[in-house]
Amino acid sequence: MPRLDEITYSRQVCIDAVRDYYKFLIQVHLPEDCIDEPPEGGWPHITPENTPLGKTDEVVALLRHMPYLRYDHGAQFVEGAPLTTLVDWHYRLQVSMRTPRGEGEIDEGLRLVTEGLLFLEAPSSIPAHVMGLATGGRDCERFLLDTHLGIIYWLDCPSQVAGHAPWEAYPEGVLDSAWDYAETEEEALWRDCPAWSVPDFFEMLKDQFRKVNIFPTGTGEVRDVWSLKAEKVDKIPETFREHGWPDLEKYRKQECLDAIQVVYWR
Repeated sequence: MPRLDEITYSRQVCIDAVRDYYKFLIQVHLPEDCIDEPPEGGWPHITPENTPLGKTDEVVALLRHMPYLRYDHGAQFVEGAPLTTLVDWHYRLQVSMRTPRGEGEIDEGLRLVTEGLLFLEAPSSIPAHVMGLATGGRDCERFLLDTHLGIIYWLDCPSQVAGHAPWEAYPEGVLDSAWDYAETEEEALWRDCPAWSVPDFFEMLKDQFRKVNIFPTGTGEVRDVWSLKAEKVDKIPETFREHGWPDLEKYRKQECLDAIQVVYWR
């Protein structure tokens, strides 16, 4: 497991890791044409002036150059983790721009849906160089990317993924304890959760899909096996294997998703 001094932040590494994960999700369950790529030079409307999040210029630059999963690609949902949509900042900031705000005024609603209750309970504990990657309802996962440390935190990470001690996080979770490097106790409280380097984080999510610990339901939604009724715990993975999973060369995507809809929703 790496230590923080072995990890560095790179904007391009983040962009490449996100794009690679989107392509993986397309192989698993999303439509072929759902990736929205930025134009050369980045999304023109994502600027410090149009990003009312109280974030650093580097966070804005990262958001400006990232690809996103579109909301308008025709699927009912575009989830990339259980109950969780990866934020389409291109779309979200366009919507945010329609609301008049004073100079420096924060879009508290947007911070809330991407950073969760942390923003309401302890907004000052979330540094300006940390951004949210996920959005959804009350039960969605919370992924926070630290552009200084080059790591992603999974708040409230399931114990089945995190293990019961920091060194059990899989795969390649960061070994350092947040209580050793957080600047305040308030900050250490939310950082005290599993964290991975950016590329390792997305590889970990892929591995959870490969093991069918998390899986698509056939409608663009993603769920986990830990919340399934007992009779479906074996049936869901069995159905995927029957359709060639996890070998992506053999995986019959649409046939599998059609079958999973029947198994999951009945």
